[in-house]
Amino acid sequence: MTYAGARGQTENEMAKTLHLSLPQQDLHMAYGKLTAWLGKVQNGNRVVLATANSLWCQQEYRFTDSFLNIARTQYRADIQSVDFKNAAESARAEINSWVEQKTKGRIKNLVAPNQFTSDTLMVLCNAVYFKGTWQKQFDPKRTKSLPFVTNGDNYVDVPMMDVTSKFTTFHAQNFNFKAIADNFKAIVLPYAGGDFSMIVFLPDTYDGLPNLERRLNADNLHKWIAELDQTPKHTVSVRLPRVKITQEFQLVKVLSTLGMPSAFSLDADLTGMSSVKPLFLSDSVHKAFVEINEEGTEAAAATAHIASRSQGDSFLADHPFIFLIRENRSGSILFIGRVSDPSKES
Repeated sequence: MTYAGARGQTENEMAKTLHLSLPQQDLHMAYGKLTAWLGKVQNGNRVVLATANSLWCQQEYRFTDSFLNIARTQYRADIQSVDFKNAAESARAEINSWVEQKTKGRIKNLVAPNQFTSDTLMVLCNAVYFKGTWQKQFDPKRTKSLPFVTNGDNYVDVPMMDVTSKFTTFHAQNFNFKAIADNFKAIVLPYAGGDFSMIVFLPDTYDGLPNLERRLNADNLHKWIAELDQTPKHTVSVRLPRVKITQEFQLVKVLSTLGMPSAFSLDADLTGMSSVKPLFLSDSVHKAFVEINEEGTEAAAATAHIASRSQGDSFLADHPFIFLIRENRSGSILFIGRVSDPSKES
């Protein structure tokens, strides 16, 4: 969304850092189509997907009509004027209230106290909320407290969910990785409706997560998911910990280090957004909430009939793993993260 207003060096840095290969107009149209598709999918199934996109600008600054049109039509964004200069805390409260309402109460206090100053000119906010029910729900009666290895010989007892059914899995030994530390299992856990799924990547060894994360790039992820898509389902005994995570990220330093520092400095060229200078991004904040339980992801506990255990493979997630939530048709990844200690909420 901010890229739509970037020009010159700022535009070039953002395109390279964010791997934006399409021309500006085509990119925003493609994103608009994806946004519309995700909205259509969630309306027809037992899935809720809420995204909160917004730009907040010091009130005397004005956006160009062309930028406002792109932001509103393609990104479904709210663009608001606030008074950071004279009422920074009031602006913070307004932004936090807006995000909390957009994410159905799950994303609270996105902006911390005193994060804004009288010099703040503009803020980009993004928050995402997802709620889905498993196709094959875990029976709460089968959830037991079991050890989860967090680091070496250290472990915590956590509620471990249990289900046996037909799932798609593969073992990375099939890729002939040279080191056993590089081997891992993957499993697809679909949500009701079939449009979304969670994919879990579990290292073979308790301390294998760093090696797996080093291999986690776009090419390998595409290869692993393609392997899953081509693998038939078979009976698997799955044990997965209950998880509740709230995670917040301050992105200015991250994005600057990756190669787009000018957007966050007085050298920013955002003249496609506003002809007033100097205009730059003063902050970029992201906050996500994920809860995984017996019924699904971010859902209340419920009892469901599950087929009794039978002979088959096992998938025991009793040590750190990677998960992602994916829209299957477009391949869009809505969330990606790691679970290293399910006993903690952040």
